[in-house]
Amino acid sequence: MSRGLGQLQRILIHHIRAKPGLTWAELRGEPLHPTHERSLRRALRRLVDDKVVMIQGSGGRRDPFRYVIHPAVLVGTGDREAGGVGAPSGGSLAHAPGLLRG
Repeated sequence: MSRGLGQLQRILIHHIRAKPGLTWAELRGEPLHPTHERSLRRALRRLVDDKVVMIQGSGGRRDPFRYVIHPAVLVGTGDREAGGVGAPSGGSLAHAPGLLRG
């Protein structure tokens, strides 16, 4: 039974929504502690499995995986740029980049 999106998933969605087409290296930023990186990868994998985020690209050096928000999710949340009817809900994630450092 799911309780909704976790904090890392909301952070990932925020960054992918702000700049669609980010690669894993761009999402991760500077190298993280291995346990933090594993948690971030699992959160991203869960978003892909739940069809909230789509993967584009073949995964090679010339065409790395790029992550974008699924169009149905954008419309469903009311994102005006995607043709939705209202503003997306949710609080500010301005503190998000510092959550994984440590």
